[in-house]
Amino acid sequence: MVASRGVDRYLELLAKSIAELYLLRAYAAMALYVSSFLIYSMALGLALRALARRRGAALVEGVPVVYLKRDLLTSFTVSIWRPIIFIAPRHRDDPVILAHELGHAKSPYFSYTRYLFWMLLLLFFGAMYGGDGEHFLAQATVWALGFGIGVILSALFLLPRDELFADAYAIKRLGDAALEERARWRHEDWAGIHNLKGLARRWAIWSIHIFFPGIPRDLEGIREYLRDISRDPLKPIGHFSLIAPWLAVYSGTFTYLAGVVYGIADARLLLMFAIFFLAGMVLSYLLALALKPVVAKFAKLDPFKISLMLASSFLGTASLASPGILLASPEVFAPIAFLLTLLVSISIARIATDKPYVFALISTAILYGISILIGLTALWRAHLL
Repeated sequence: MVASRGVDRYLELLAKSIAELYLLRAYAAMALYVSSFLIYSMALGLALRALARRRGAALVEGVPVVYLKRDLLTSFTVSIWRPIIFIAPRHRDDPVILAHELGHAKSPYFSYTRYLFWMLLLLFFGAMYGGDGEHFLAQATVWALGFGIGVILSALFLLPRDELFADAYAIKRLGDAALEERARWRHEDWAGIHNLKGLARRWAIWSIHIFFPGIPRDLEGIREYLRDISRDPLKPIGHFSLIAPWLAVYSGTFTYLAGVVYGIADARLLLMFAIFFLAGMVLSYLLALALKPVVAKFAKLDPFKISLMLASSFLGTASLASPGILLASPEVFAPIAFLLTLLVSISIARIATDKPYVFALISTAILYGISILIGLTALWRAHLL
């Protein structure tokens, strides 16, 4: 009996060591991918900005603007570490187009969504190192699946919505002139759909609503819609689209952790993923309700939507470090979790307030304080304290 217990204990420690080994390998891959991307994008971005200035790019509000000689379909903004605006020849004398592109370049929402997309994509590849053909392959696959779904949801729901912030910036900067031109453009988008049929028509309608959720079809309705977003660009954006990418990260990570701890490596992982996703949605709303009174004192935009963004990002970043806290080294990964949440919270706070650092620190402290209080209460109720 004693020998049997000793063998069981040895096998348990061996399994924990193997899990820790693969987990640390996944974390190392994530850190390598993310740091390499940041260094590469910073170097490339600075080089492109230097090249643009040498080629005679104008500097408008601190952003290099390149006026192209070769005709293009449209003007656009490229952001590799720092933004650069390219103006097509037909838009050279159009101040509204320039203001719209400046809106992309200066939008903190653009920075947040762009980096969220790339970070989730890189974490997707890193999570694949959490297992191999013999150990934890199914769990690592579901972990990577969470990041992959987050990438898709951020590309579908978050990246296109930067158009709202760009139009809002142009209207704030130029007033009625920008409002009329952008309203006319959006109205022409709807008018062009009348010439389409079948699948092409449905695709065109869907794409308009992806960029501008709930936008009306009549010109006066579009004007009012644009007036509203100039006051609050988050207004047309639904709650689910703001939190969905982080919920995918939360559910994928906790499914991986539960699968490793309890030895689950079958179709039950997918069921657990769905359960964690729904649980994360409920938790996001509850945390947002608790956070809203504080956010309302700082935020210029809808305080509940900002609270939802902060709450869901907290769930995602805290969960990302949770396998390391429980399976490896809590004294190392707990501060990492707090730092990750703080960095993302600063990025979100820049969307809503002129005091992002103070706001982010307070909101992060509140979220972690709530989670610690809940944890201590659970331990007390279980008579473990």
